[in-house]
Amino acid sequence: MICVGIALAMSEVPVLLIEKHGLMERVHDRGGEREVRFLWQARPTVLPVWHGGKLKVVTWGNRDRRETKLPPTGWTWQETVESGWWSQLAPEEVVIPASFGFANGVWFKLKVGVRGLLVHDRQGKPVVFMLTQPATRYYEIMCRSDWAPVLVDEVIWRLTPLFETGSRRVIIRTMPDDVAPVLAIFDRLAPQLVR
Repeated sequence: MICVGIALAMSEVPVLLIEKHGLMERVHDRGGEREVRFLWQARPTVLPVWHGGKLKVVTWGNRDRRETKLPPTGWTWQETVESGWWSQLAPEEVVIPASFGFANGVWFKLKVGVRGLLVHDRQGKPVVFMLTQPATRYYEIMCRSDWAPVLVDEVIWRLTPLFETGSRRVIIRTMPDDVAPVLAIFDRLAPQLVR
């Protein structure tokens, strides 16, 4: 299962949006920090997005299949966007702000959020689809998913420890995209370097 939810710190959501969209029922406590959860299973199915310089809450995907020109899902592959498949719908890339993502029962920390694709339905209302890509090996193991959300300015990686002390430690880091290829090489070579 792909990323089926996000959580955003309540301090990041304006009170007017919380009231307008009835988001108080989505508020949860995570270690003393209140957050608003946006889950695919919730009704209405919505996500926060930065669009036109403003934070908005918009419909997430076409779950109810009411819109025949949109796919009956809440996600789209990055390669589908790059192929031009969405071009007839005048798509706009947006940021879905998030403190955490949720997939297969696992909450994972995010720095900024997830990339999304915003289009408009026949009535002109905005609809967002979460962008996905093939998962890194660590994300695949952590969330038991071959597909991962396209994150903003980070990639979830596993760094192999430089030494072991009785029990193996797994260090989780998130890195900018341009560092990812270097880390992939290091991750493959590190076991050979450690004695």
